[in-house]
Amino acid sequence: QVDAGVEWFQKSASFGFGYYAFEDQLKLAETDTDIDALRKDPRFVTALESVRARNKSIVSFIDAPAVYLPKAAETGGAMPVLVVLHASGSTKDAVVAGRWKQVADELGYALVAPSARILASREPKQGMVWYTSFADYAKPDRSALYESSIDKALDAFGKQHEIDRARVYLAGDQEGGMVALRLAFAHPERWKGVVATEAAFEESLVKPNAAAAKKAGLKVKLLIDRDAFAKRLTADPTKAIDPDTVIKAWTEHLDALGFPSAIETWTLDASGSSTADPLTTRIVARLRAMQPATAEAAAPK
Repeated sequence: QVDAGVEWFQKSASFGFGYYAFEDQLKLAETDTDIDALRKDPRFVTALESVRARNKSIVSFIDAPAVYLPKAAETGGAMPVLVVLHASGSTKDAVVAGRWKQVADELGYALVAPSARILASREPKQGMVWYTSFADYAKPDRSALYESSIDKALDAFGKQHEIDRARVYLAGDQEGGMVALRLAFAHPERWKGVVATEAAFEESLVKPNAAAAKKAGLKVKLLIDRDAFAKRLTADPTKAIDPDTVIKAWTEHLDALGFPSAIETWTLDASGSSTADPLTTRIVARLRAMQPATAEAAAPK
């Protein structure tokens, strides 16, 4: 049934067939003997070319991190680097266009924003996600598959610029913050500190490596807006969850793992008198506090 087969392959291509983070769908279409008859049809060849071109554009998007270099980082010599993981549903480009650009400017850090590997919709520029199944991501033998673009981004930046290895920090928003925490705990020899904003704390992601991370001196901060956190928890009316109870439990877990005072929470100024973004202000202050003493003295204020 070649005509029907070609028609459905064309539909598959229009639906997004061709790219999947953990399976080479393009190779499947090129080699699967079940569709040998279709590959002789020029209509199939045309559709396959469109799939190949789209697949290439997606991989290119993922493999090229967004980078921003503030003037203070371009003074010559080794650069401090801040690698930031976008929230799921957002993109690497949103990172370098938002508050993290201001953070980089204030600290004089090079800003590197990798992309997650999983499509949130048809086009990568419309959003990417770090995982669709937390249970699969949390498996020790699977986590690195989801995170592979992060180390590649830092390595690619290091080929173009000299990096100050004593000041390489990892950060992330929401689900990106969860990924940042797991990766920083797993490789404290590479990351000197980690900042997660509005992220959930999952003990299972960090506990296996907590002792080694503490010994290595990893600096950790989770920054949480209590009002926004409470709003997220009450979004599901079927679950009665007290935000203070959750934060208290997370704090106790981190304390037990050897990271006291890792969680910092706040509420917005009720008077509304402050015009500064409280999260940006805290990110800058906490990253500055993580710097080695000699670097902090020389950092831009």
